[in-house]
Amino acid sequence: MVASWLHTHIPQVAELKKLSALCGLSESRLAHLFTDEVGISIRQYLLWIKMRYAAELFVRNKTLSEVAHEIGFSDSSHLSRTFTRYFALTPSYLANNKLVELQICDDS
Repeated sequence: MVASWLHTHIPQVAELKKLSALCGLSESRLAHLFTDEVGISIRQYLLWIKMRYAAELFVRNKTLSEVAHEIGFSDSSHLSRTFTRYFALTPSYLANNKLVELQICDDS
């Protein structure tokens, strides 16, 4: 339930208090259950969702600054470093539709 909510809402920050209220668990219990079930923390999962969304935006020719702002990064250089760490590609490479074709599939 929490993973699905994060995927459809893509909040700037994963507020554990809000998420725990959604499913009626304490914050600590939710954090432990999420990590046990998904294999990564809620924070890491949210960052993964943001990186996937950033990839979609880059393919749609959004600028680095526009994407950084939309997904809640304080600056474009931080987004660029994080994106490259996740995908081993620079955002500018991904934005070049002559080199890359991205097919979006919904696996939520």
